Amino acid sequence: MHSQIFMYGLWTTNAKYREDFTTTGAMQFEIKIYEGAEYVLVEPENNVISYKNLQDFKINIKASCSFLSVSWPDSYKTLFVGRTLSITVTPESPYVDNITHYNYLVSSKGKVVHFGIEKKLPGLSSQLLNLPLSQHMAPTACLLVYYFVTGIQTTDLVSDSVCLKSQEKCGNQLQIHLSPNKDAYSPDEDLSLTVETQSESWVVDVA
Repeated sequence: MHSQIFMYGLWTTNAKYREDFTTTGAMQFEIKIYEGAEYVLVEPENNVISYKNLQDFKINIKASCSFLSVSWPDSYKTLFVGRTLSITVTPESPYVDNITHYNYLVSSKGKVVHFGIEKKLPGLSSQLLNLPLSQHMAPTACLLVYYFVTGIQTTDLVSDSVCLKSQEKCGNQLQIHLSPNKDAYSPDEDLSLTVETQSESWVVDVA
């Protein structure tokens, strides 16, 4: 359920004005919302009500019972780079049939390292989101999943986030090939050494 209430008026509080003629005070409002609402969000038009707008200010009050849960089995176990994490996405909303897609993004070290869109499967209360764990997500990353749902004259963005902690065993691989390939070599014999590894890797050769 969704409700949006606008209240206008002039309220008087006992407070001391500061040098810039601003003040703070506590006011009590009686708000009637729909049964089953999960939260009430009070959003003043301005954070500080000063003499400039004492005659007219607005407070938006919004109640919603839509939410999203993101979880995965064995969440206490260590995650490893290179594996795929199956995440359970569970929405809850009176307008759950209006949800069409799940959006997700992964951020690590202040950068978005992965993102995507998953189509919601109709008729399912929850579904799996398969996330490949890359080197860019180690050692910690934040997964944000969200969806848009359209209700009565409103469109809400509902989200949930989890922290992913993963370990990297050895992200690089090194292979060495000698040519000619044989069991024994003679002194002063010419050898060809081929080193295969990932790009942008540093290789040290000590003889």
